Amino acid sequence: MWVTPDGVAHTVVLPDPTSAMLDNFTASITSLSEDDRDALSLRMLELEDEIFALTENRNDAIPHAPDENGLRDGYLEGRFESLSATTDYLGRIELRWQLDALAAVQELLNFLDEV
Repeated sequence: MWVTPDGVAHTVVLPDPTSAMLDNFTASITSLSEDDRDALSLRMLELEDEIFALTENRNDAIPHAPDENGLRDGYLEGRFESLSATTDYLGRIELRWQLDALAAVQELLNFLDEV
């Protein structure tokens, strides 16, 4: 994500969000119970709100990086055994990539809800 001088936040949507995830990270998400997945979705919305509050009217809050193409392959990694460990990890992602990471995880959650 980057913020342009007019204060607008931008993210890059990946054609395949799981490309940004290593298999161990994907397994952590898919192994969560349905209730935990719902709770994760809610926590990710809270994280998004925190990011927007942080960046509101602060163009210096996130480095300007329009030349970057989104999360690199395998950026999200690690095996997490609990919802809290997963949300802690997502909350520690570098701010410039956090919205992109949350969007990728949400896409995976949406897919899991459909199957």
